[in-house]
Amino acid sequence: DDYLVLDNVGSNTAFQFANTANFTLEAWVNRGSVSSTHSTIISKQNTGVAGNYILSITPTGEPRIYREAIPGGLSATTSLPLNEWHHIAGVFDGTSLKLYIDGVLNNSLTTSGNVVSNVTTIKVAIGASYTSSTPINFFNGGVDEVRVWNVARTATQIRQSFNTQLQGNESNLVGYYNFNQGVAAGDRKSVV
Repeated sequence: DDYLVLDNVGSNTAFQFANTANFTLEAWVNRGSVSSTHSTIISKQNTGVAGNYILSITPTGEPRIYREAIPGGLSATTSLPLNEWHHIAGVFDGTSLKLYIDGVLNNSLTTSGNVVSNVTTIKVAIGASYTSSTPINFFNGGVDEVRVWNVARTATQIRQSFNTQLQGNESNLVGYYNFNQGVAAGDRKSVV
């Protein structure tokens, strides 16, 4: 049940993608076990209150991108096996949602509606989402190289960079968490 809160009050505008704002969410994930609920990779969601986006893995192992609009959710057509690392990218380009697995487009959905709720007070978290301000849907496994972009990255951009560690100062990159700090096999509770 470990998770990381990136924006505890939801006021960081770099993580707010209101109306039809473009964005890309990326991460390397390793499913450690089967879950009976969605396993959240990164989210700005408070079910029962309001939301913005979730990148997650479904209970049957498919990556999923969700944005608070109608229609708002897209699942991959392929399940990820347990105990293997895979790169997931979810993109919204103003007219469609797209899901990439290991740099290859897996599925897409036309959805151009505005985000239907106010997103300014919702926490951003890696490894969990929220329901009525309580963390839920913890990610069971490993999450690494989490990237948040305020643009819709192209298929070429995703394919060319998914297997590369970033510098952290790339244009339109608003959040980058590579989890390279800490001591191998040590306690990282004090490392932020």
